[in-house]
Amino acid sequence: MGDSICASTFAVLEAMVSFRQLLVRSRTTPSLQGAERLRRALVRFRELAGCEEAWGLAGLAGLAEAEQRACREVGLSHSDLRPSYSATVSTAWVGKVESPTTASLSKALAWRRRLMAARSWAQFRSAWVSILQEERPGGSVVLSQWQAEARVDAAAAKHRLRNQRRGAKPALLGGSDFEVRQRPCDPTRCSPRVLKAST
Repeated sequence: MGDSICASTFAVLEAMVSFRQLLVRSRTTPSLQGAERLRRALVRFRELAGCEEAWGLAGLAGLAEAEQRACREVGLSHSDLRPSYSATVSTAWVGKVESPTTASLSKALAWRRRLMAARSWAQFRSAWVSILQEERPGGSVVLSQWQAEARVDAAAAKHRLRNQRRGAKPALLGGSDFEVRQRPCDPTRCSPRVLKAST
């Protein structure tokens, strides 16, 4: 769980927060002051939405309301923030996986559910390949079946090689050793940092 301001391209900044296998990014801005304001809105969203209550019965509506409230408290409109979302999960088979980015919170949450529901490599691979081929709001590139399968299989091979170099026990690709690594929810934890982009 973290928050940051990152250079997304030369002289352009974006704010981001992550919590509960969800990564939220702001629109880009050339101003560090503007990026800090966007970061404050995202941090407040995480505080409001990051614990169990917001993920319970209210579901998507509760998270959307938390986001709107965070914007209001910081003095931004939703269009000022223009957030994008992706699901992030960690598995024994491929390490950390980040879904495509979408402008739809409901789409990112659906991807998160699908990836976390997988209990074998075959199920996870199928879900990930399918997600990479889906149309999504926000304009990120949709892959063909061949491209999606190649990306997923390359990530799994890279992860196995990395584990072999470290001497770690490889995950059984046919097994049911899925693990989602969750950190305890602590909405008060907030350590802003500025990351420099490598150019």
